[in-house]
Order: sequence, then structure tokens, then C-alpha cells
Amino acid sequence: MASIYATTHNEAMNFIFDRLETYPRTDRESVVMGIYGDFCTGRGIPFPIGTTLPTFPEDFKDVDLYGMIQEQVGSEALQAEGRKLIDLILQQLPYNPFEEGVKALRKEAKGNLSADDFSKYNDAAAVALQSHQLYISESGEATDFVAKAANTGGSNGEEARSINWWKVGGCDVVGGLVSGGAGALGASAISVIMQW
Repeated sequence: MASIYATTHNEAMNFIFDRLETYPRTDRESVVMGIYGDFCTGRGIPFPIGTTLPTFPEDFKDVDLYGMIQEQVGSEALQAEGRKLIDLILQQLPYNPFEEGVKALRKEAKGNLSADDFSKYNDAAAVALQSHQLYISESGEATDFVAKAANTGGSNGEEARSINWWKVGGCDVVGGLVSGGAGALGASAISVIMQW
């Protein structure tokens, strides 16, 4: 079963974007984790102290999901399973085939990973499923969350539609592989903010 941090991803993302415009956009990691701390307090969830977020390049166009996995994810086995999950995300499938693909990959990964690595992988996969529901509708179009994200900080809807939501999902996976569900959430928020 995925952690509480992974299973509350979509609720937490909405919480973050509802409050983001009241915070400065500098020091993305501190801002995101500060708002996430408020979310955890409000929900009675222990704040995940010591969460390591993946390191991002300055420009989101330079994000290399496979390179981030290779450089920032500990074990080679977890890296290999993470690359398979990224491959699946980048196929840009509708939700049902994506969900089936994630189930198959989870089953395979469980047999290939240590318990600790599988826990991170399971959180990454759970967040990937939630992100897909949050960002991409079944028809493949952007969801209401995309419009909400676009309006945060005065941006317009066209800007949100230009965000590479599939790559955001990939960043979620990298964050989950680095630090479980809380890492995935932080990576998700940061990867959206970077594209405004």
C-alpha cells in the first residue's frame, strides 16, 4: 500500500496551488515544502521531515528524466524500474491503459526490488496514477486543475495548456524514487511552477 503522502497527492496539490500566489516564487523548494507543511498540519499527517527533493536544472526545458534517475536515485535496481515507469508515462496513454500498465510494472518491480526500494517505487507509481487523473482527462485534454494552475499568480489559460503535463508526471516519479510520496509531491509542484 502507498504511503499517506502518496495517496493525498491530488488533495495536497490543490492545497498548494490555492495558496501559492501569497508566497514568493523564489526558493521553490522551501515555499512548496512550507505550504505542504501547512497541509500536513491541517490534515493531522506527520510532516515528512528530512524529505529530499530531486535537484532540477534552472530551465525546465533542460530536465532529463532519465538523467535525473541515474544521478539521483540510489540503487541500480530502483533506477531500472523507475526508467520503465517513465517510459510508460511518456507514452501519453489514456487513464485505463495507463493504470493497467502501472499495475503490471508494480508486480514486476516487487520481485526485483528490496522492501525499502519497493516502498519508494510504490509511492512513485501511486503518485503517477494520481497525477494522471489530476492533469490529464480521460479524453487526453487538460483538466480543471490545469486551468486552476494557470490562474495561480495571474497566468492565463494558454500558459497552463503549454505546460508539459506528461513531463510533470515524470518528475513526480523521480521525486518518489528519491524520497517517497512527499518527494513526489514536492517534485510535482516544483515542475509545474518552473513552467509558468
